Amino acid sequence: MAQLMFKIANEPHVDVLTFNPALSACVVAIINKSLAKLPEERYQTGAEMAEAIKACLASGGGDTAAKSDDVVDIGI
Repeated sequence: MAQLMFKIANEPHVDVLTFNPALSACVVAIINKSLAKLPEERYQTGAEMAEAIKACLASGGGDTAAKSDDVVDIGI
């Protein structure tokens, strides 16, 4: 468990495009910001994240919805 906690705290997350290369740039940016290691680099409020999601959807960036066969077990 200690090794997992160390990895979460210190290693960068796997590039989400590895799991779904069709994701739009704005979806990737939202995920990356949400998973930032430093709290000040993450969304500070749910409203801030919601605004980013709405802007992404409005730009057409949210049209890569996953189908059930696209779901990938990342082993967590």
